[in-house]
Amino acid sequence: MPNDEEPQGKTVPPFPRLKEQQHKLFKQEHKQRAWVGDQTRLVQLQETAEAALERMYDNEIARLGPRPEDEWEARDFDRKVERIGDDFKLSVIVYGKDDRWENSGDLRSILLNADLGDIDKIVMSNRVYKVEPGITIELRSTVYLEGANLKVTGQDEHWVSGAFGQLKEQLSRQSPRWGFLRAFMWPTILTALSLQAILQPLAASVLDAGSWETPEWVLFLVGSIAVYVAALVAVAKAVRWALPSLDVHRPGHQSTSARRIKILGAVGAFVLSTVLIPAAFLILAG
Repeated sequence: MPNDEEPQGKTVPPFPRLKEQQHKLFKQEHKQRAWVGDQTRLVQLQETAEAALERMYDNEIARLGPRPEDEWEARDFDRKVERIGDDFKLSVIVYGKDDRWENSGDLRSILLNADLGDIDKIVMSNRVYKVEPGITIELRSTVYLEGANLKVTGQDEHWVSGAFGQLKEQLSRQSPRWGFLRAFMWPTILTALSLQAILQPLAASVLDAGSWETPEWVLFLVGSIAVYVAALVAVAKAVRWALPSLDVHRPGHQSTSARRIKILGAVGAFVLSTVLIPAAFLILAG
């Protein structure tokens, strides 16, 4: 007959009931449409993140107390120190466009000989294994999404608030004044207003002349929609070409966005003065 009693010398651990509060995590996030700056600003961002993680590293090491004298206990102590170091070590990875290359390590050495215009994404994080506390900074070249993302998490509210405040301030300083123009609604509004200014006088002049039958109106409507869609796509691509979400340049050099804005402005002024305005006058005069 089986013995239902517990074997002597062995105890069953109690059921792990929930406590009033087991794990409270604080999170703060920041997003912005674009990041523009020279490579020294990226290095400063890396240094600030490392300094914040180092403060938490020192706190965790202090909790361990002094290194034991016993050999076995000392080995266990050393393993804990190594694990804490791995948890709080900042990882930096720079990705090239179209995933042609990637490089990891210190940003100073990575950016020294890199083609800055070929950078697609920069990720700084100690959350390789999703440990807490954690800092994650992601700068990326994107069409519609935000160009800069920051996330700080941890159980120490003061540490999270302090680290987040420092990093957000540095990111915000590199947010360009034209960042709001990367929103999708602006190309749509500008294109719609421009086409309305051109097509409305044309339609009005044709109606006054009374020269169009119903099939011609259908053709005019379909053509107008096609022109609008094509113009919308062209304007959206031009805006995002001129206003990249990630723009890294050498110290003392002009940013890519500044050069492209000048080019786009010159082309726009040429088209406006030589094509659109004369066309509008001809339509109104006719």
